Amino acid sequence: GQDAYRRKAMRADHFDYQRDGGYFVTTVIHHRAHLLGRVEGGTVVLSDAGAMVEHFWFELENKFPGLQLDAYVIMPNHLHGILQVRPTSSLEAGSYSPGDIMRWFKTQTTNAYIRGVKQAEWPRFDGHFWQPQYWDHIVRNDAELQRIREYVLDNPVAWEYDPNNADSDDAWHHHWPDN
Repeated sequence: GQDAYRRKAMRADHFDYQRDGGYFVTTVIHHRAHLLGRVEGGTVVLSDAGAMVEHFWFELENKFPGLQLDAYVIMPNHLHGILQVRPTSSLEAGSYSPGDIMRWFKTQTTNAYIRGVKQAEWPRFDGHFWQPQYWDHIVRNDAELQRIREYVLDNPVAWEYDPNNADSDDAWHHHWPDN
């Protein structure tokens, strides 16, 4: 339906997402709920749910051969990370896309969070754990990769100004730097 079109439209239709390359991805908790931790003095303190999300982030390299994780940060209600897709053999080339990776990640973390709600009394979520879409950006060169790494690693320090932070000053819009 319309939802499928919106998700598809977020991808660059002129780009082969199954080729080698770097991708900057962001996924946000539904309703921007602060379920993954808190920021104290510019440092992220993960909740048990945030630690679970981090566990599955690291599992991506085991699940997807040739995938290398780069800089990442888990914030109270979103995750930013850089995926480097480097197939290790010609058989694996083109075998998965960032969409495949994020679909698996979101499914695993949602299922684990539901277990946490049932077994460890984690806060319930409304409808979805993650927002249905995720955002991605194709990393085009080393200079851009460096800018994105700095943005990711500086994210906790900038949290007080982040539009994803319900307590932020909405007049200041923080986004990662384009060229």
